[in-house]
Amino acid sequence: MKNLNKIINLFIVLGAITIIIIYLGDKGKDISEIKKTVVEIISDHSTGSGVIISKDGLIVSNYHVVFDKEGKILANIKVKLFTRTFDFKVIDFDKKKDLVILKIDIAKKLAYAKLSRFKDLKVGQEVYAIGFPLGQGKFTTKGIISQFTFKKGILYIGTDAMINPGNSGGGLFLKSGRLVGINTYMLLRGHLRHSSNMGFALSSKYLETYINN
Repeated sequence: MKNLNKIINLFIVLGAITIIIIYLGDKGKDISEIKKTVVEIISDHSTGSGVIISKDGLIVSNYHVVFDKEGKILANIKVKLFTRTFDFKVIDFDKKKDLVILKIDIAKKLAYAKLSRFKDLKVGQEVYAIGFPLGQGKFTTKGIISQFTFKKGILYIGTDAMINPGNSGGGLFLKSGRLVGINTYMLLRGHLRHSSNMGFALSSKYLETYINN
C-alpha cells in the first residue's frame, strides 16, 4: 500500500510539472515586443508595412508596396521607424512572389523577427497580423492559421486574422514572435469590396535565402 501511495504521489507531482511546463511554453512573447519588428512604409499616395528581419536593418515587404505597375519605385517612399523616416536600398525583389528586400542604414541594433519553421505550423494555430492598415497606425488583429494553399506554385498561409489595405508587407506571427509569413492579399466580397476575413500571407520560407535564424 505504501508503495502504491508513493507511485500515486509521483504521478501527481509529474502531472503538476507537466502542466507548469505547458503553461510556460504557451505564454508566448509579449505582443508589444513583436510589434517592434514591424515598420511603416510611406509614399506620396500610399502606405504599407514591412518587417525587420535582421538587427542591422534588413526589411521585407511586398513588391507592390514599393513599386508601381510600371516597375518604378514609388515617389518619395520612405521607411518609418520610431518617429524617424529612412531612405532605403532595394537589395532584391521577386515580382512573381510579390516580395521585396530593403535595407536601411541605422547605427542602433534593431529588434527583428525570427523565421518560423514551416514543418512546425499547423491549421488552428493562433496568429497575429500586424501592420499599418487604413491610416490607423500600427494595428494588431488576431486569428488562426486557416489553411495552407498554393497559388501559381507559391505557398501562402491562409488566416482569418483581419487584413486591410495598408497591412500589405506586414507580418503574420505566432505567439512566440516567429514570423509565419508576409501579409500579401485578402479576398473581397460584394460590389462594395468588403473584406471577407480571408487573408493570405506569403510563406516566410521564401525568406530563408536572405537570412536563416
